Amino acid sequence: MALLLATLMLIQNRMSQTQNVADTSATHQETLLILGVDSQDSSMVGHRSDVIMLMRMRHDPEWIDIVSVPRDSLVDLPDCAGSHATEHSGKKDKLNSAFAYGSVADVDDRGSAQAGMDCAAMAITEEAGIPIDDTIATTFNGVTGIIDSLGGADLPVDDGGRIVREGKGEQHFSGQGVVTQLRARKTETGGSDLSRINHQQEILGALLDYYRSEGIIDSSGSVNSMKEFTALLTALTNGTATTVSLNDVRSLMQRAASTPVSTATLPTGPADDGVNAVWTQQTTQFWQAYKNGEDLPK
Repeated sequence: MALLLATLMLIQNRMSQTQNVADTSATHQETLLILGVDSQDSSMVGHRSDVIMLMRMRHDPEWIDIVSVPRDSLVDLPDCAGSHATEHSGKKDKLNSAFAYGSVADVDDRGSAQAGMDCAAMAITEEAGIPIDDTIATTFNGVTGIIDSLGGADLPVDDGGRIVREGKGEQHFSGQGVVTQLRARKTETGGSDLSRINHQQEILGALLDYYRSEGIIDSSGSVNSMKEFTALLTALTNGTATTVSLNDVRSLMQRAASTPVSTATLPTGPADDGVNAVWTQQTTQFWQAYKNGEDLPK
């Protein structure tokens, strides 16, 4: 979740300013796939991508859309490189398994994380018809390092100790404490993937509020302390893989800090097993609007 924390932290506060906007349709757009891999060390091999987001960057006018994709979406897995991925090709499975199966590809000489990112991107492209331009993946260990590099955070909590955007009390959290809540399978509103996504967005909003209020990150998205900036860069290189260059990441962060942003969650329906999610006609309509460069339903 390198960009999940680095970029979304920069833009989360703009979300409340983008609810009532004029049409921002555009045909020129790029898509960045953001994956948070379910691992607490720096290894990504064989782990699932429990956070799946698409960042759609539109031009003329400039606009960014963040789309959360439920990890439990059942899809036909693509034919990725490597014997393990090939074994599951064409089978119905959760979308977050594509990274896991692809990451153990034994014939890809670019590395396991790269193979996992390729497989996850292929799964979305084949199922949704959305081309992926670049991918960023990070482990939960990477997120822990990012937060610790900035000195942790004093965050609002509710009566149950859950991090919220606005709470009755306040508690200091280390990176591990935040990650524990980011990974939580159950929330007060239930154990569904959607309730988990909502809580993650609440946590990220609270983090941004804190770092801005403390002057650690300014309104342009810059880290003000050289010590903290150096520590942040070190954390970003631990447990993070990307097809984007460091210069491109820097440019993306600068762009995100000055571009209007809206968020959406991919609509899905319940699977027959009552646990997973399936893509419906509403999902198809959502993807069509995405491809057309149209504003997305919330």
